[in-house]
Amino acid sequence: MHNHQITILPNGIRIISETLPYVKSFSLGFWFNVGTRDENDNNNGISHFIEHMLFKGTKNRSASQIADEIESLGGYLNAFTSKEHTCYYGRGLSRHIEKTFEVLADMVQNPTFKNREIKKEAGVVVDELYDIEDNPEELIFDKFESMLFKGNDLSRPIIGTTKNILSFKREDLLSYLKDNYTFDNLFIVASGAVNHQDLVEFTKKYFSKDLGKSKRKRKKLNLNQAEDLYVFKDIQQSHFIMGKPTYGYDNKNRIKVSLLSHILGEGSSSRLFQSIREKNGIAYQ
Repeated sequence: MHNHQITILPNGIRIISETLPYVKSFSLGFWFNVGTRDENDNNNGISHFIEHMLFKGTKNRSASQIADEIESLGGYLNAFTSKEHTCYYGRGLSRHIEKTFEVLADMVQNPTFKNREIKKEAGVVVDELYDIEDNPEELIFDKFESMLFKGNDLSRPIIGTTKNILSFKREDLLSYLKDNYTFDNLFIVASGAVNHQDLVEFTKKYFSKDLGKSKRKRKKLNLNQAEDLYVFKDIQQSHFIMGKPTYGYDNKNRIKVSLLSHILGEGSSSRLFQSIREKNGIAYQ
């Protein structure tokens, strides 16, 4: 039986662990409750840009040292940004969990945001934006969400706009970090060969800096009526997406909807796959 434990520290940090006694490795994530939803038109893309920049060096480590310290132990570091969360995570053998924890804690508390690195990384992120524009399978989801959530903060693309990406300054990043990378926005989550009390002690040890508390308030969503949107690209195939608002994570009915989604469209035995590809030969996928 899996062992789940939760600790909430007085400063607001939440520590969640799942011990798996049959493994020798761990997965550790620092989840911040901040994403595209917390941006505006002028700084859209800043959550994702900061995610990139935290790998570019801290007051204690260069970018290469961040990578070398973990990879030399056979570990792995990465991160991702979503509409509502930003996660920095690492994986490795259980005996290296404290080192991974310490490196991640250093990254989220002590980034340098050097101007030359900001300028260089802006070019990288703009190229990532072009990758999305050139990939209809990704682009269609961005366009769908922009229509579904039109007029709401969730309508904006995670990566932002070229104009915003090229305009971010050091003070913009520092201000956004201070406002959102706070104790009450931080969830430390680990699974595998982990000891919950060790995670609590690591948190107390490596989060000595006062990150304060967030004053942010998210706006309530106002969903729109059904619409059609067409994006024309000079490519050989058509890509189609259809959807509607449904239950949130806090509603038990979402499990029923997830099951229905699998029956209709997940895997080669699904109704849509069998009808579109196997029966009618309309499309490959």
